[in-house]
Amino acid sequence: MIDNLLLRNDITIHQHSYWNPIEEFQLSHDTYPHWSLFCIEEGEMEYKLPETTGIARFGDIIICPPLYPLFRRVEKPLKFHFLQVSAEVDLNHFLQIGMYTLQNLDRLKSTYNFFAKLAFSEDKYSKQVKAHLVNDLFIQLMIENELFIFDEEPQIKDAIIFDIITFVHNNFEEKINFKQLAEKHGLNSSQLTRRFTKHIGVNPIEYLTMVRLKLVRTLLIETSDSLDTIAEQCGFQNGFYLSRKFKQIMKMSPSEFRKVNRM
Repeated sequence: MIDNLLLRNDITIHQHSYWNPIEEFQLSHDTYPHWSLFCIEEGEMEYKLPETTGIARFGDIIICPPLYPLFRRVEKPLKFHFLQVSAEVDLNHFLQIGMYTLQNLDRLKSTYNFFAKLAFSEDKYSKQVKAHLVNDLFIQLMIENELFIFDEEPQIKDAIIFDIITFVHNNFEEKINFKQLAEKHGLNSSQLTRRFTKHIGVNPIEYLTMVRLKLVRTLLIETSDSLDTIAEQCGFQNGFYLSRKFKQIMKMSPSEFRKVNRM
């Protein structure tokens, strides 16, 4: 399977964002539908995952599996590449959650320079080049960290919690009754909340809100839909409630967010 990943290069780039620089994240935490990489070029970033925490600097790459909440905070003005990727092979067999530090910084700097040149290019050729650059990063990670033998157990070892977060991502636009979900798995609401928070870092309601707001932010930027329309698509009661929840978490109104982030 390593040959499949490294030689065939079946990597797909779903997102590449280049932040240069950033002094504060709009959200203290977020989740991503694909494997995500935070490639630190300058500055410092405090991060927290359910199983690890630390400070990332140049040379460090934070790897976060799908559906995992990542807590993050800028320690020093931050320049970094953010990528979401997937592959035809199961990346769980090759990558592990957490931060990796690379030693060959000259090679890494060269890779980041290429990423920067392609940061705003989304054509087919650019994505192919980015896929090769990510593949090169994976090879460097594996060689330097001796990762050619991996734990094949799933990252979320609690099958019930994995089932519930998968259900949330597949049904977040609908009304979700966590009490019924808990009973389905032989738990009461309190047991589910404790178990969920232990593994994920936030309670089920907070996690659901995070997933919904992620799509809200995308729709605010990429569409001109009204707040009521976006609320209906994302599982909120109405535009008024969405606006209140958005401002509570994002510290700005949806209209302000749209104005700041629309190109």
